[in-house]
Amino acid sequence: MMETLHLEIGTHWLWLAGMFLAIVVATVWYYHRHRALLTARQRVTLSVLRSLGLGLLAVVLLMPVVRMVSSHRESPRVAVLVDNSASMALRDGRFDRAALVRRALEGIQRSFPTESILAYRFGRTAEQLAAFVRDSFRLDEPATNLELPLTMLADRRDENVQAVVLVTDGAYNTGGMPLYAAESFGKPVFAVGVGDTVPVKDVALTSIVTSERGFKGVELPVHIGFTADGVEADATVVLSENGTEVARTTVHLSPSQRFYRTVLAFTPKAEGVRKLTAHLQPVTGEYTTLNNTRSEFVTILPNERRIALIAGSPSPDVAFITQLLSTDRSIRLQPFIQKFGAEFYGAAPTAADLRAAESIVLVGFPIASSPENILALIAEEARRGKPILFVASSGIDSRKLGMLEPFLPFTIERWGTAEMQVTCQLTDRGASHALMQVGQSGGDVWNTLPPIFRPEVFISPKPGAEVLANIKVGTTTLDEPLILARTSGNQRTVALLGYGLYRWKLLGEGMEASRGGRSTSVLQSFLDNTLRWLASNENAEKVRIRTSKRHYTSGEPVEFIADVHDDALRSIDDAVVSVTVRRSDQQFDVVLQPTGNGRYLATLASLSGGDYAFTGKVMRGSQLYGTDAGRFTVGEIALEYQNLRMNAELLRVLAERTGGAFVTADQFDAAKLWARIESLPTFQPRIITEARTIAVWNHWLLLALAIAALALEWYLRKRFGVI
Repeated sequence: MMETLHLEIGTHWLWLAGMFLAIVVATVWYYHRHRALLTARQRVTLSVLRSLGLGLLAVVLLMPVVRMVSSHRESPRVAVLVDNSASMALRDGRFDRAALVRRALEGIQRSFPTESILAYRFGRTAEQLAAFVRDSFRLDEPATNLELPLTMLADRRDENVQAVVLVTDGAYNTGGMPLYAAESFGKPVFAVGVGDTVPVKDVALTSIVTSERGFKGVELPVHIGFTADGVEADATVVLSENGTEVARTTVHLSPSQRFYRTVLAFTPKAEGVRKLTAHLQPVTGEYTTLNNTRSEFVTILPNERRIALIAGSPSPDVAFITQLLSTDRSIRLQPFIQKFGAEFYGAAPTAADLRAAESIVLVGFPIASSPENILALIAEEARRGKPILFVASSGIDSRKLGMLEPFLPFTIERWGTAEMQVTCQLTDRGASHALMQVGQSGGDVWNTLPPIFRPEVFISPKPGAEVLANIKVGTTTLDEPLILARTSGNQRTVALLGYGLYRWKLLGEGMEASRGGRSTSVLQSFLDNTLRWLASNENAEKVRIRTSKRHYTSGEPVEFIADVHDDALRSIDDAVVSVTVRRSDQQFDVVLQPTGNGRYLATLASLSGGDYAFTGKVMRGSQLYGTDAGRFTVGEIALEYQNLRMNAELLRVLAERTGGAFVTADQFDAAKLWARIESLPTFQPRIITEARTIAVWNHWLLLALAIAALALEWYLRKRFGVI
């Protein structure tokens, strides 16, 4: 190592020398004037102290810095990346892979200089080893991420790595495509392929695909994919739900075909998160059965959608809306219709009724006699995010409607009792909005509907509200809303400020039928679209707790992630988030830590294999803010047994693209490889130069010495009687 030292100041050296000389001359002259009071020795001592103190202060003013430059020679190195996954220990058609790996590592140890080797092992993760020792490679990792070690090398430029030796079967099953990471690193990769390219006799279930959500009582198709190599037999595929068989099929396997796909179906009978497991029954003579099973989780929702309809009085609109909603078998309609005073036909709506409803439909409600306690219940549910469809009428009481105004998409300026006859005119936004689509005609049919009635109201759309249709009086389109929709935080609302909607049903369909056209129910489509849109608010979940994925390999850390926000989608970082994990008779709790922006994280280092369920809760102070639940499984998927062949094609391309070479492990000669690596033009030492700057003027010691020298001078002067 070579090191040089340079002292630099903010001016020329002659100025510094001149300043020091002037300080010394002035100090000597000053004490020469006091020669009658001081001895020669005392004058010299005081002159030195004052010159030193003032000189150090002058140095501070000139801001000197020390620049230290060092350089050293760094020898070239070879990164040896060894696949430590379980597939490297298999016995395939011709080879014992573990023996091939041992032989390759022993050859590298003999032929490569120890100081030139930079050793890594990788599987699900990757790590650099302190030394290249054969016992460091246990060949037992449950997954292979071939991209990760190459990315680590590309990110680390502090080592003079000029070549890579990659010992692997190339069968990666996690991470991204390794080819891009190798090209990004820019050094030749010499791939040593371990294993046989001829497939062994085996069947493997590769995929199970279905919808993330289903409905109770509705058949759900499940697509199952699998491979078969060298097999002539009938294979049975069994589908189970939570351990109970629900379907099976038989597929004939032929040696001339490798990829297969079949579809099974099941009808969920219970709600909640259900585990679907596809299993290939063992085939005679197959290599392993560890790759014959795959699972997926699906959330089964209730097929019954509860809609609470509250009306201020019986009316044709109430009758038609009730009739249309009742035709949908998935909807359980609960109508609550006022009669005289505050009474209802049947029972009045309760808090439980409104809480159980998916949406609330208000038709001509509230009127003057509507009970305020019912309005309070509706307001409370709306505050919690319950979606609302509001349909106006001539009997609306504006004062009582004011109790619900905070949750409606408009602000009331004046609500009169007069009415006008209007037609519908879609806005540009309404023409493309999901609410206004009607069959294949899209939204065009709205502008041809017969007129309905609108109360004489003056309203202003709230911020964020979308005007989907305005009113048209005669041939004049007015900038007065007829249909509005709004999403605010976790709540959605739709308002139709007109009544006489039965005219759209009777007159509209009748006019179309009289022209010989196909009758299209605009009101039916509008109601269907609106209820779906109201219920599909993805922002409604203020608390979401999940695992990073639903299937983990053995030994893989399980990560819990929680996102917490308020009604306005603002992040909440002061909550306490905990998760209770259960498996059979085991149960333990995990507290998630906040990381900012409403996100909370926790990791469980290692769980034993099996199915797990978890429930999470979020507390703010002493109040329960929200809950969530889910399921995951550990150790069920044997990733290392999904592909039993060496991926020679990938290793060959990876070597060619980077300027390296590919060789199979049974033909590997470590001495020849080292000779080739040594001959690479880039396999040369590099000179590393490092510069370090020290601001001497800013060091506390310099100022301390100056103060100490001047203070000692003052003390001695006082003692010598000069002061």
